Amino acid sequence: MELNRDGSYPGLNRFVDICHSQQYDEDLDVLIGVSGLKGVGKSTFSIQITKRYFEKYVEPGKYFGKEQLKRYTAYTIDDVFEKLDVLPDYSPLDADEAVNFAMGEEWMRRNRKSLKKIFAKVRTKHHIFFFNIPDIWWLDKKYRENMMSFWIHIVKKGFAILSLPNVAPGIEDRWYRKWLQDTFNKRIINYFTPLEDQLKYLQKYPCLFDKFSIPILDQPLYDEHLKLREEKMLEQEKDEEDHMKKLIAYLCWKWVNDNNGGTVSPEQFVNTVLWNKWKNKPQISNNTMREWIVDAENLIQFNSSLWKK
Repeated sequence: MELNRDGSYPGLNRFVDICHSQQYDEDLDVLIGVSGLKGVGKSTFSIQITKRYFEKYVEPGKYFGKEQLKRYTAYTIDDVFEKLDVLPDYSPLDADEAVNFAMGEEWMRRNRKSLKKIFAKVRTKHHIFFFNIPDIWWLDKKYRENMMSFWIHIVKKGFAILSLPNVAPGIEDRWYRKWLQDTFNKRIINYFTPLEDQLKYLQKYPCLFDKFSIPILDQPLYDEHLKLREEKMLEQEKDEEDHMKKLIAYLCWKWVNDNNGGTVSPEQFVNTVLWNKWKNKPQISNNTMREWIVDAENLIQFNSSLWKK
């Protein structure tokens, strides 16, 4: 373990210096994938690195508190774009809930342009950008294999390994996933597997570069992190609900106007377009449709008087 008796964490601090060197000496961005099971400390790690980087290189001597946590952490894709626009060059940015906007082929097909914009801004502004996600293989292969600088895996709460990709030309599996599969397919690893037993195999991993301990966060800072995350998640849910309301309200207005010059009632839209044949009833009620149209009326140009009172 990397913990010294004086309470310092040399491995963690060394990684901060590596990130800074890659930004300034190599003129590169730093994209860091952080993986691990739920509750093992992915957020704790990212905040600790952001905190140390801020206190050493952004504003030396200034304490990283609640204000800085809010400034350098993003919980939604809108939050990411906002922070990328306002943060100075060479800033750290922790995408704490990357699983919500950066995983899998299905998401990528719908949001490819958005993710490209994120990586373009990270590159041109030389940011340190964290992806916190349970399984690194959920990330789209193109971004994982060709753009991710470092992979941090939280092996056990309080302990992580740092891996680097094989950047030789022609390599398709830069993170040696097949080695991991061959090694662990016949060995069961669970929550109760001792750290030493896991490291016995992981220390042979071809991409392994370093390993270190992770200190716990100060409780007030961690509590603020949980508060901010909950607020952003609720805000995102509300935005998604509003988008759905606007879309369905607009489709209703369009459908009514496209059918016989508007003589077809919106009730027929609900009972036709939104009919669930398995449940043998509409997806939403006429009253709900009325409420959604009223909510959306100020944002979409359509006439809610189409509803028959």
